[in-house]
Amino acid sequence: MKAQGPIWLGLTDRAVSLTPYEHLSDIRHMVTRTAYAQLGYSPLVLAGTLLGLTMVYLAPVMTALFAWGISQMAGWLAPGSSWR
Repeated sequence: MKAQGPIWLGLTDRAVSLTPYEHLSDIRHMVTRTAYAQLGYSPLVLAGTLLGLTMVYLAPVMTALFAWGISQMAGWLAPGSSWR
């Protein structure tokens, strides 16, 4: 690629999708397929990923609701909590 020169990574109107997605469900199935492929088709890795995501997104909310003092303040100010 060095011989070709610099690579431009930006938006363009010239890009055309080769796969037509007629319904939103088609896009959802595509994302599900590729995400599971990224996890190596492993149910254990999928379960761990879902557990991790649940903890990351619920921890600030639970901290804001059930902690006290500076921990509760941190929960209210955390980017994951949508209480602001």
